[in-house]
Amino acid sequence: HYTKIIKHHKIYLRGPFMKSNIFVFFFLVTSSVSAHLSDTHTTVQDMKQILAVFNKAREWDTTNTPKDLSMALAIEASELMEVFLRMTDMESKQVMDSKEAKIKEEAADVLIYLLCLCNSVGLDISKAVEEKIVVNAKKYPVEKCKGKRVKYTEL
Repeated sequence: HYTKIIKHHKIYLRGPFMKSNIFVFFFLVTSSVSAHLSDTHTTVQDMKQILAVFNKAREWDTTNTPKDLSMALAIEASELMEVFLRMTDMESKQVMDSKEAKIKEEAADVLIYLLCLCNSVGLDISKAVEEKIVVNAKKYPVEKCKGKRVKYTEL
């Protein structure tokens, strides 16, 4: 069954990924069937590959430009921010009690568009995060910024 889906959508996969449980998920997303992913068992690369297949099956991979993906990402981020609009800091810390479904939906949209953008431009987001953490560690040394919420230029 999976082979037919691969051939039907002209999706070609290779490497160790083929042996993982995520491989099965690839084919479930093309037929609207659910599977189970979790942070403890799913890598960034797994999610990027899942989204690539999901988009290819719908022929969105050729129409989703970096410009459009970046705009969609900003829109989804603002929808996530809207959940917290007019809340106090304390209320925002307890928001999962009342708005969990909306936060899940909007946070997933943000990550989906970010990963699709990374796929579109060939960005290794894990490497980019690593590089940014190194830059931030220099800008915000622990001894100068611990417990402070100010920009590095104000330390």
